[in-house]
Amino acid sequence: MKKSILTLLTSIIFNCSLHAQWTTSGSVTTTPNTVGIGTTSTPDEKLVVNGSIKSILDPNPSFQSLNVVHIIPLGVSGITGAQNWTIRGVYQYPNGVGLNATGGDLDIIKSLNGNTILGTRGDGTVLGNVGIGTQTPNTRLDVNGVISMNSFGYLSCLRLPANNYTNLFLGGAIKDNSDGTYNVRGDGGSNYFSAIKMDNGGNNGAAINFYNGAATGGSSYNITNSDLSNYLQMRIAGGNVSIGTADSKGYKLAVNGSAIATSMTVKLNSAWPDYVFTKDYTLPSLGEVKTYIDQYQHLPEIPSAREIAKDGQNLGEMNRLLLKKVEELTLYLIALKTEVSQLQKQINSSAKSN
Repeated sequence: MKKSILTLLTSIIFNCSLHAQWTTSGSVTTTPNTVGIGTTSTPDEKLVVNGSIKSILDPNPSFQSLNVVHIIPLGVSGITGAQNWTIRGVYQYPNGVGLNATGGDLDIIKSLNGNTILGTRGDGTVLGNVGIGTQTPNTRLDVNGVISMNSFGYLSCLRLPANNYTNLFLGGAIKDNSDGTYNVRGDGGSNYFSAIKMDNGGNNGAAINFYNGAATGGSSYNITNSDLSNYLQMRIAGGNVSIGTADSKGYKLAVNGSAIATSMTVKLNSAWPDYVFTKDYTLPSLGEVKTYIDQYQHLPEIPSAREIAKDGQNLGEMNRLLLKKVEELTLYLIALKTEVSQLQKQINSSAKSN
């Protein structure tokens, strides 16, 4: 609409009061209350234009003679000042003219209840809140409906003290109040919520947090930022994933609770204990094993109950150690079998001698 709302239209609107002087000629049609341009049909609105509208800018405009179109609702007598406009329409300001204009400002304004609906300005100023599908926007952009992005979508938020250093907050049935509190939205039947928060969590590193709250009765209520942490379900921080806990304890995956899998493969950095069966392997004697057990109350190399309680167990490493003990036990059984066979031969030989 740049440079397209104009002197011609302004002249037409101005001369609407002079409709008695207008006559039907060619493509201009008038009635006592309507004007049509480019059409011979009776206009169904105050002004109907079939075609483009062009405006020639005033080379020396003043504030009261800006080359703009003012669409003023009923009950408003006119423009009374820069901060008191109650108008609806589209405005194109020439360079250096208008409300803090820096050149070529384009405003789409609908003022209602102190808010600006679909209101922006070319110099970057946001005129109040912007609402799409709602007359009562609560934030800078409030959309009542679905947002669709074709080809490429991008959302970003700067980390500031005002937003508690939150990069981005996506809430389902929950609203970030930007003051350290959150409003859980109830619909009368439920007030469960879910949210994704990207912030400076995770030991002051970038983190993606996933929250989920169960229904508690259907009414809306507020929670604090510390309350929200009680609903944390999963966190991704520093390349680590924690489920059911905020602290991964340095592991790539930490789960506070049960887990199930149909298949799992563990790759070990240490050697698989088939070396036990090599000829150069030194098998501890059973006496040495007994002495160790008497002193420490657990098998050599196997973690103690206290260590398992403190640090848990590495399944891959534990399987390796258990296999090693099984292989060592096999060697003990083979040796025992050999010894028993030798003793049986001696018994048989002694029996024959007698």
